[in-house]
Amino acid sequence: MTCSSKCRLIAACLLTASPVFAGQEDAFEFLAEEVTVVTASRRPQSITRAPATVYVLTQEDIKASGAQTLWDAFRQLPGMEVVTARTFSGEVSVRGQNQPLSSHTLVLLDGRTQLWSVFNTITWEALPVTLEEIDRIEVVQGPFSAIYGANAVMGVINIITKKPEQLKGGVASYTGGERKTHFGSLVYGKQMEKVGYKVGLGSRSTNRFSRADLRAGDATKAHSEVNVRLGEKADLSVSGALVNSNTQVTTGGTGVTYLDGPSGFLRTDLSYGNTKFRTFWNHTNWQWRELLLFGQPNLNEDTYDVNLEQSIPLPASNDLVVGANYRKNTIKSTIFDSPRRDQHLWAMFFEDFWRPLEKWTFVASGRYDHHPLAGGMFTPRTSAVFAPVSAHTLRLSLGSAFKYPTLLENYLLLTPTLPNPGNPPLTNPPFLYTRVTNRGSKNLVAERMSMVELSHNGNFRRVKTTTVGYYYKLKDNIKRGPVAINLPVVPPTVTGSTNFENKGYTIAWGGETGVEVRMTRKWTTFANYSYHSLKDEYPRFNGGAPSSPKHKANGGVRLKSGGLSSGLWVHWTDKTFWNASQPGLDVVWMKVKDYMLLNAYVGYAFQQRWKGLEAAVSAFDLGNNTHYETLPRQNASQPGLNGEIVRARLTGTVSYRF
Repeated sequence: MTCSSKCRLIAACLLTASPVFAGQEDAFEFLAEEVTVVTASRRPQSITRAPATVYVLTQEDIKASGAQTLWDAFRQLPGMEVVTARTFSGEVSVRGQNQPLSSHTLVLLDGRTQLWSVFNTITWEALPVTLEEIDRIEVVQGPFSAIYGANAVMGVINIITKKPEQLKGGVASYTGGERKTHFGSLVYGKQMEKVGYKVGLGSRSTNRFSRADLRAGDATKAHSEVNVRLGEKADLSVSGALVNSNTQVTTGGTGVTYLDGPSGFLRTDLSYGNTKFRTFWNHTNWQWRELLLFGQPNLNEDTYDVNLEQSIPLPASNDLVVGANYRKNTIKSTIFDSPRRDQHLWAMFFEDFWRPLEKWTFVASGRYDHHPLAGGMFTPRTSAVFAPVSAHTLRLSLGSAFKYPTLLENYLLLTPTLPNPGNPPLTNPPFLYTRVTNRGSKNLVAERMSMVELSHNGNFRRVKTTTVGYYYKLKDNIKRGPVAINLPVVPPTVTGSTNFENKGYTIAWGGETGVEVRMTRKWTTFANYSYHSLKDEYPRFNGGAPSSPKHKANGGVRLKSGGLSSGLWVHWTDKTFWNASQPGLDVVWMKVKDYMLLNAYVGYAFQQRWKGLEAAVSAFDLGNNTHYETLPRQNASQPGLNGEIVRARLTGTVSYRF
């Protein structure tokens, strides 16, 4: 199916629903409450006056999408790069730069980092919360190191959980379906006069798309929080979680492996008036299983973080926030040049919010970070927001961001033995194996990105629109360099070495446009389109960068009437090109075809004597349009990205609120 025919199909899905809407509730006027977001600034802002492009996914949006993993739900948002490499393994980025072990998008849980500092990436199934505990997800697009420091390069994803006062009791849920899918959860919360608490328990497991008899992964999790009102101006919150996960991870170049073991966190938040203090400890103790070439190493990691910020009201309608942050990362593993490595990071930051006139808002922020090897980095950001009339908001943003070298890129030391691919001069025989020493580099500098963005938001009662255009340049890309080969006097083993280096830049430009139409009180439709184009100076050093589709489109319809709720959503992604070569060899670009997903959801909340009971059916890839999203395995010496074919999955859910 061609690009144009698929786009026509998306439009047809929307137009088919139009007769249903016509003539219904013509007198209805939709006046939606303005959504308030907390991730795009250090103070809450309305979504249209926020200093960045922000999209919000509520729990209901996620359910109605029919998606059965959190990363699949992001596909419906414009500008999102989503790849399902394996059944229980996904990668998410914003506006490009997506690849295995993607590390250019910061993922937060209630403002606390979820990134694993060995790679600065996330393992989605190790998140310590279940869907029923999520209130909403805020996706901020564009560079935000001025607020969050390293890794907030392409954007920030903040998963915000429900507070005890929102839960007002409990909900138990079970989902079962094809390929031995079993998702279960129990969440309970209660708010009293001065004390509130919540507890969440969950488990998730499923089998593979490619082999329905083989386990893809599983996870059990527990999460709790206690809030205490200490006085008129003082609040204390203590939270923690523990997860035991066994999840597939596609590393790129070595095929599929598993991360197996416990992870968790402890966190304390204290606020007094305009002062906020936060500290947390993240811990993982994973074994990297089935990474046979590297000896299945353990990865024992601890992150200790302390953050202090102060809000200061200033004259002339200015509000200033200043603060400081310290973080220590500790890793113990056999894959490094030392059994234990410590990394000390610190930062100072500010943000000034100025509204001189009702129609104008200016936000300026900056942050200075220091890395023990890469040195200091200052990242400024500024936005001007203009609302000439109530229905229109224009925003111009200039920003910068950075990504420091990871612990692995600084301190890696591994020497696996690989079978030769048969390319000269490694002709097989006589040279059957290559023993390559992989080294980190202590001379790396931070990757740096600068972006300019112009956007328009429209709010025309029943119709909401968003249009965004952007341009960015990412330089000093950190990638593994070519392999230096030493031919031995006596076969069969060739030796070589490679390390990480800064090389080249990536330039990208593109845009997104979307519309949401509230047809009646019951029906909502939406559609969006994204375009992304880039140029890479040295593709062989940045093989993941070109692996971004130029075109993506979404369209859907949602219904909510009494106890009935349903959704139908079509997603199309253009073809993608991935670098299929091994490190040190010539680049070989291989195409992964475009694909389309059709997801559906139908749920019913019972009333009267069955009140609290809800039943639903979700269909992922309803049309069973089987497809790859990364390169499948070619052979033993060329695993590609070892992508797994994606197939349909039908599940049913029963939940009860009490």
